[in-house]
Amino acid sequence: MAFFAGLCRDKWPGELGDATHPSESVEHLAAWRTLPIAYEALCERVITEGFGSNTHITMAHADLDADDGTTAFTVRLQGVVAEVNLKALGSWNGDVAQAPKATQHITLVGGGYDAAFSPQRDGVLHLEEMIMSALGQPFVGELGRKGTIKLTRRVFKKVDAIETVVGVHLTSRDNPGAKAAKINHMWRVDHKIKTGIRTNGHHLTSVPPMAIRCGDFVDVAASVEVVLMRCKKGRKTEVQLCPIEVVRLHTAPVVKFDAEGVTSDHEDDMILTEEQE
Repeated sequence: MAFFAGLCRDKWPGELGDATHPSESVEHLAAWRTLPIAYEALCERVITEGFGSNTHITMAHADLDADDGTTAFTVRLQGVVAEVNLKALGSWNGDVAQAPKATQHITLVGGGYDAAFSPQRDGVLHLEEMIMSALGQPFVGELGRKGTIKLTRRVFKKVDAIETVVGVHLTSRDNPGAKAAKINHMWRVDHKIKTGIRTNGHHLTSVPPMAIRCGDFVDVAASVEVVLMRCKKGRKTEVQLCPIEVVRLHTAPVVKFDAEGVTSDHEDDMILTEEQE
């Protein structure tokens, strides 16, 4: 997994954006695991193959061990949670007609620390622009996102005769009333987003998705998918950052959430002490 802009996480105040694991410190991180922000530089590192929902995104670097010098594209982002729904069934309301639209999502903001957050947002926008350009599609920019990074993942995958969809095990907490089982012949949940918290000593502990709340400072691992969306004029192509894993690094009480995003009450509020954790 790669980080934007030579470890933007090091630009957060104090040790707020500290690595989730010591092996990811700037001293130990391999060169291929940092991504440039500039559009032209991304064009040299990111490879787009295929078209529409069959598009595959990979990263290239001379230091990669693979024969072709590429690896699957995944990126790591950090920020303050502004909106979140990471439950196994996400936004699904139980109506079979709504299954194709059901999503899990998390929206990140900078909490007033643009030096750390803005480069990540710029990198994401340039990545989306580059992929859309490769697909011959128009790029709408930051329309509707207002300086945020939005990550979205479809809950269900359609069952058809062409591709086998292996569903994941859903517990009663994941699937209240076993509603998803009733549409298993049509739509299946093929993933769960991993959620955890970092405790002292960089130890990661798995937690339920509901443990991630607005205001938390998190580290998110995401893949990139190209999806075809139905709209009034037919279909449109969209590049989505899809969350794979969300780790809470610091808890919500440190910051204040309001209509403008997440901001700290005091300049040093986002620098946690051991007692606050």
